[in-house]
Amino acid sequence: MVSKQLLNLEKGRDLYANNEYEEAEKYLLEASTCFENYADIWNMLGVISNTKNDIDTAQSYFEKALKLNPNYTDAALNLAVTYNEQGKYSKAKMIHEQVILTRKNKIGAEPFAIGKITNMHAELATAYAELNMYDKAVEQYRQALNLSPDFVDIRTKFAQLLRENGNLKEAVVQLKLVLESKENYLPALISLGMTYYALEDKDKAEQMWQNATNINPENVAAGMYLRMIKQLKAMDEAEAAGVHLEVEVEKTDPAPPANDELKISSESDPDLSFTYTDDEK
Repeated sequence: MVSKQLLNLEKGRDLYANNEYEEAEKYLLEASTCFENYADIWNMLGVISNTKNDIDTAQSYFEKALKLNPNYTDAALNLAVTYNEQGKYSKAKMIHEQVILTRKNKIGAEPFAIGKITNMHAELATAYAELNMYDKAVEQYRQALNLSPDFVDIRTKFAQLLRENGNLKEAVVQLKLVLESKENYLPALISLGMTYYALEDKDKAEQMWQNATNINPENVAAGMYLRMIKQLKAMDEAEAAGVHLEVEVEKTDPAPPANDELKISSESDPDLSFTYTDDEK
């Protein structure tokens, strides 16, 4: 249901941008049944109603958009125009003054409203990611973080998306920003370790996972990854000493196979072959 309405919203926005208002209205009204808290939907519907000279409906849409986002400048100015068209000059003047005040103080909406909009952007980013619409997901994450740069959970999820799509260097940058503001945030430490591993930097990956286990020795994921990286480094040292080993682990993914087994074998010395099983669940 959400995926369908997300496509309706995207289609409606595209049609609106091309001034195909009649068609856009159908898609936007349909999308509004699922995304009723998206202020831009009501602003677009207000503009469309205004072009049809349905001033009362336009006013109600603009007022709804401003209620959802009190600092939505476009909706505020559109509402002021609508008030003017109805002869409500005092109300129009009040809206103009509010817009000017908002620009001057640069405080923006109250923290609760900002947080709400931030989470809406993050939810939309997740929906885009599930549809494999990477660029749009990135755009929504950036909008969320522009509003609330200290939301470490959202920044960590953004970094995960970047890593999964091969943008490893920026993923490192984002995760370092998280740890600068909250150095003991385990999801970021574990994720940064995975990113360093994907960059084939085993030492830094080990350091991140070691830090995570120092903070919480009971964290299963950090402990599993730390044991794995120590064993892989031991394999590297053994091979450097002339013992050829084969490690059945993909370099780009530090997670063990689905059965939690890490199989290691040596062609030159069968006695070194073994299977590591993680029994911690």
